[in-house]
Amino acid sequence: MSWPGCSSSGGRRSPSIRRCSVPVGLVREEPRGRHRFYHLQPALLAEVSQWLHPFEHYWNQRMNALADLLDEENET
Repeated sequence: MSWPGCSSSGGRRSPSIRRCSVPVGLVREEPRGRHRFYHLQPALLAEVSQWLHPFEHYWNQRMNALADLLDEENET
C-alpha cells in the first residue's frame, strides 16, 4: 500500500509510522524526552473501517470458497 509522501527510506522495507500515519491523522505522536509514544485515533480508524465494510462481505465469500476448495482437494 502506498500513501502520498510515504516511501521506504534507509534500506527499510516498510515506511515508518511517523512518516505515514501521523500526517494523515491515524495516530498521534507524543514526544517525551528521547522517546516517542504513538496513540491510535479511533475516530479515524472507524472511518476507515466503514469505508472497507462493503468489501468485507466479498472477501469473506472468496476466502470461504478457497477454504472449501482446499478441503475438497485434501479429501481426495
